[in-house]
Amino acid sequence: MPTGTRCRCLLDEPSTGLDVAAREQFLSTVDELHRSRRDLATVLVSECFDHPIEIEHRAGRWQARAFASG
Repeated sequence: MPTGTRCRCLLDEPSTGLDVAAREQFLSTVDELHRSRRDLATVLVSECFDHPIEIEHRAGRWQARAFASG
């Protein structure tokens, strides 16, 4: 891959139909992928999240991360 090229991953409603445990595993997998592939830009589209999402802008980039409540 050429220098400076970013990989992109668009996930449109990827957790639709998953039960809670499978959705948590999926989000953990996406989070691990993000940590291991810093060149990967991920966009996850969803109409429904059952837990809060933290959004921040740091170093010129937007980031949203789901976090467990309680």
